[in-house]
Amino acid sequence: MDTAVYVALSKQSGAERQMAVIANNIANANTSGYKAEAMVFSQYMNKKDPSKTAYANDVGTVRNDAQGDLQATGNPLDLAIQGDGYFEVNSPQGPRYTRAGNFTIDGQGYLVDHNGYTVGDAAGQAIQFQPEDQKIVIYADGRMEVDGNERATVGVFTIDDKKSLKKEGDNMYSTTQTATANLDPRVAQGMLENSNVSPIVEMTKMISVQRDYERSSNFINQVYDLQGSAIQVLGKAN
Repeated sequence: MDTAVYVALSKQSGAERQMAVIANNIANANTSGYKAEAMVFSQYMNKKDPSKTAYANDVGTVRNDAQGDLQATGNPLDLAIQGDGYFEVNSPQGPRYTRAGNFTIDGQGYLVDHNGYTVGDAAGQAIQFQPEDQKIVIYADGRMEVDGNERATVGVFTIDDKKSLKKEGDNMYSTTQTATANLDPRVAQGMLENSNVSPIVEMTKMISVQRDYERSSNFINQVYDLQGSAIQVLGKAN
């Protein structure tokens, strides 16, 4: 009966981690550019176990890269990418990539993200403004005009193997691959890409996982109750 308990515990352990992923999705339902994640499970067979019992094994997480809805903000520094691509920001640890385009201008005139990291142009260089700059227009191909004069091109980069993107926190990713500039980007000025999380779907998943956890817990209790009853019967028999 211990084997049955171990199988149920493996399911409970995976359910706990799955619940954490779902909770993180819900917490980021309103985070610009956030991509929902889900747990991936597989069967684990212990080769040393003659019963060939299959345990639940949470392999990792998978990211849903589907486009989120675009929301108009009216802020000329808010940018959204339609289709494939990421903005590049220059973090202290090196280039990082994000779909969140809620940018601002810092005290030195640089275009920065919410962490204060400079946003890269098509060559990965920081974009800077002058105190006298007023009207900023950013076209669909990323070209930026300031007061009618071309200033820079907002960088939109693609990564061939999206599985190489490692989550870094703050809605950013790193990669060991070389990112390449998207030659045909589609940038929307004055808009932000919403999270692609569906709160209703995630809440439904959370309820389902909670029920699975409770069923596993009840099963374990029943197994121990049976063990206790068996011990009592054997004790009386002796």
